[in-house]
Amino acid sequence: MTAEMEKWAKNQNAIIPVISLFWFIVVIALVIWFFSGGIAQHLAEDYEIQYKIALQSGEWIDARYAASMAALFYLDAHDDYNYKKWKNLERDMDIRIEKQKREE
Repeated sequence: MTAEMEKWAKNQNAIIPVISLFWFIVVIALVIWFFSGGIAQHLAEDYEIQYKIALQSGEWIDARYAASMAALFYLDAHDDYNYKKWKNLERDMDIRIEKQKREE
């Protein structure tokens, strides 16, 4: 092997750790982003759907649970507006459930 080829091979070996570190940082950043808000937002939206289904079927306790979980996941997603909205719906459901218990 010539001296130039050896120098080129050494340079290539020096670049590999830099590229690996770059991709490692990119993957970690994506994982943190995904788990910090991406999943929480999706789960909150799923609980919104469950809330609507439970409310339409007259299942107050299930609707209250879904509202509570939606509020929790909006809090995890740092969505202040929707957190307050669903926390208020949760309180409304508590009032409805108490009223229904008194009527029985």
